[in-house]
Amino acid sequence: MDDYRQLSDTQQIVLSVLPIPSAIISILGSTAIIYLARQRRKVQQCTPYTRLLVAMSVCDIAFSISTGVATFLRPRETSRKIWAFGNDATCSFGGFMVQATTGGIWYQGMLSIYFLLTTRYGMKNATIAKRIEPLMHITALGFPIGTAIVGTVMGIYGERAGRASCYVRSYDSSSAPDARDVKEEKGTIDAVIYFFFAIPVLVVFICLVTNNIAIYLFVRRHTGKLASKRQVSTPIHVNASFGWSKRTSNHVTDAIISRISKKGKYHKKNTQPRK
Repeated sequence: MDDYRQLSDTQQIVLSVLPIPSAIISILGSTAIIYLARQRRKVQQCTPYTRLLVAMSVCDIAFSISTGVATFLRPRETSRKIWAFGNDATCSFGGFMVQATTGGIWYQGMLSIYFLLTTRYGMKNATIAKRIEPLMHITALGFPIGTAIVGTVMGIYGERAGRASCYVRSYDSSSAPDARDVKEEKGTIDAVIYFFFAIPVLVVFICLVTNNIAIYLFVRRHTGKLASKRQVSTPIHVNASFGWSKRTSNHVTDAIISRISKKGKYHKKNTQPRK
């Protein structure tokens, strides 16, 4: 069961401490995002994008704290790892918190959906805030918290082999002498891991890829239309650092703004009619 039995004490210490620096960096970055969002709210009305970003940052802070602390919540009496200062209850609580704070993964998918709706379909912020944003928050927060509660009721949280912190426990063949019981327990735990974590990550990944491809194709298609419509004959000087020229950036901006404001009917403000 324990994949750490062959590791030295120094290696176990490194694995226990390793999540802490990344957690601190993540907390600082998310805190900065929340601070900037609050400062922006003083001069501009809060949009669905800002609320989704702040919610994702809050989930990220909670998840970073959970993963950093859960390393030391393993049962002292049964764990073979050093620096195990907890018991079964603390380890179960650590696993619950890790699962309940995975909403940040869902919010990444929700942000990509927001970009798709505003860019590709020209949906206004007011419409998104009224009809779609509540469903986004319910999904991004409801699934992690709901599955965390279900996991607690099932009693599946504990120390897991190959993982630094407490999460869905490994199956223990010693607790179920019968081979059939062992197979059933293993199948249940594997199904929980897939449903709780693997499948949501896969769904969000597919969502990110498909939405970004759709946005890219839309911008590329209509940027080309704008370029041909304007009959650009002057050469475009590309910035060597970023690969984007000012003219190209304006084309992309015009395409997106035109789609959002006129639902695909391209227009040019303050232009004189042709004579």
